[in-house]
Amino acid sequence: MAKITRSSAQIYVVGLLYHPPKPIYDSSDFVTRLFNDIEELSCQYPQAVLYITGNFNKLDITRQSNNAGLTQTVTHGRHTPDLFLTNREDLASCTVVKSCLNTDQKNTDGKKLRYFVFCF
Repeated sequence: MAKITRSSAQIYVVGLLYHPPKPIYDSSDFVTRLFNDIEELSCQYPQAVLYITGNFNKLDITRQSNNAGLTQTVTHGRHTPDLFLTNREDLASCTVVKSCLNTDQKNTDGKKLRYFVFCF
């Protein structure tokens, strides 16, 4: 995770996450650690805007994210491989854009990705 402070003194905490489809670790331990870290950062920087995004690969964090006061945005239709989490939904926006790159990356249905989501 990275802490970013803008000239307006607003602090942003930005985290990127990758949870593999077949992890070699216990997924529940991963979720516990993730939300313990989020709680610690929220206490250390109570006014900070949190942005956490990445590939969650069907990792179920709905209960924990709700308890932590985070809003989830799904970035691939009804599937949840990629999520964007924030504690300030009013400051975040996710936009789908058509890819200008030819990629071999595939979605959960095995189809090539043609669109990407940018959140800011």
